[in-house]
Amino acid sequence: MTYSRDEGIAALEPLLSGRGFADGFRLIAVRPESAHLLVLFRWRRNRHVFGVVIPWSPGVGLSTGEPVASAEKWATEVSWWLAEELETGYVVRAQRRRKPDYIELHGPGYEPDRRYSVSRVFGDGAWLAHCGWDVSIPRELAERGMLITWLRASVNNARGEPVVGQAVVSRHANGDAQLAVLDVATGTPEAVARDLAWVSVHQAGDDGAERIQVSRAQARLLTGMGFRPVSADGVWLDTNPLDIHT
Repeated sequence: MTYSRDEGIAALEPLLSGRGFADGFRLIAVRPESAHLLVLFRWRRNRHVFGVVIPWSPGVGLSTGEPVASAEKWATEVSWWLAEELETGYVVRAQRRRKPDYIELHGPGYEPDRRYSVSRVFGDGAWLAHCGWDVSIPRELAERGMLITWLRASVNNARGEPVVGQAVVSRHANGDAQLAVLDVATGTPEAVARDLAWVSVHQAGDDGAERIQVSRAQARLLTGMGFRPVSADGVWLDTNPLDIHT
């Protein structure tokens, strides 16, 4: 059985606009473009429209590579693939390229140091405090309703320890963000600070901030990674890392 690209779009759009598709995802449109489809969407509170290219390959499932006999089955496999990518951090790790009316997410993108993992800290961080980390700033920010995210970096093992770094992003009243804490243990590879900083800036953007305030040391690290300063003193950075090749 053959099916048209219009039939593929008609089958895909309801799957991507369903409530349970991917947390933080809001479909704008699926539109045809030359030899592929383009999924346009908003992500969490980010101010930008994002786009992901979907190859138009009728008869072949995107996630399995197996033959699919209907537009509905083809669309289901596309939705599986895209949901998995989004739920495993694709918006954070993908490279970004500016288009006239959206930002294209593409490529393998940012590669973290796999010896370590970055995850969110929930609650009051009592365990981090027990491990000797200063948790006073994120606790205060949380109490004041100004905490965007609190991250920890740990050795990538079954125990998730030891913790080797933490990062804290706060929210200003005007919607800007600040990298309030970026701290790593002595002797930890610089890649850990890079990974914490990368995720921190993206989470600031996903909270709606267009720019983030950083210290001069943090600015050196982040501009070295390709983030663009948007102030003369270099301590305000754009949260959207366009055209960074990692």
